Amino acid sequence: MEELAIKGRHDPVIAPRARPVVEAVARLVIADLGIQGGYIDG
Repeated sequence: MEELAIKGRHDPVIAPRARPVVEAVARLVIADLGIQGGYIDG
């Protein structure tokens, strides 16, 4: 049986990384709704 060696930085705090992801997804959703509603030319 081999040992599992995990290398690198593993930060358990997700909150600082979640904010930009949620913000980007929200912008995409708003842009998509604008295209579907005819307010933005897609």
